[in-house]
Amino acid sequence: MRYFLHIWTGKTRIEDLEGAEYPDLAAARREAVRGVRDLLAERLKRGDVLDGQSIEICDENDRLVDTILFRDELRLPKGD
Repeated sequence: MRYFLHIWTGKTRIEDLEGAEYPDLAAARREAVRGVRDLLAERLKRGDVLDGQSIEICDENDRLVDTILFRDELRLPKGD
């Protein structure tokens, strides 16, 4: 199935116009999480704000099937 990974940066949506074929939603989600982590690394290096960005996963009918918040992919140490 074809999935589209649209990036939200605050109020701006960067559309994935081509999408990609994945065997299932879980595979599309894994790819989106990899992308989020790559983008987070770049933004951290630049000192950018890391709140409010997300990736929306839409199916081939442009139906929203999952959302990944960038902040949820940050690995923060647990407090004592």
